[in-house]
Amino acid sequence: MAAASPPLLPTTILPANTTATVSPAPTSVSSADANPTLGGLIVASAFVVFLTSVGSLIFSALALGAAIVCAHGAFRIPEDLFLDEPDQANGAASVNLLSFITSATGGRV
Repeated sequence: MAAASPPLLPTTILPANTTATVSPAPTSVSSADANPTLGGLIVASAFVVFLTSVGSLIFSALALGAAIVCAHGAFRIPEDLFLDEPDQANGAASVNLLSFITSATGGRV
């Protein structure tokens, strides 16, 4: 017969007439604990952004994103943004949008 394996967690033997009380986990962190952590994260972020090559990479990515947004705005054609026809304004556009459902089910839906 194999020997019993020890328990994974330490256990305490209590007398039969006592109950174990467990204190709840803290639900919030006090500002005295959070402030040094936040300060350290800010200093580490400033070091990474300004004193390494990561800052130039971030700036390049932001500049490229701004250029793409500007190019999209310059070449966009806003003529079809508004519905001029009364039947489209009353909801026929949504029927046409979902017409693939009725064609796929044979009109049963």
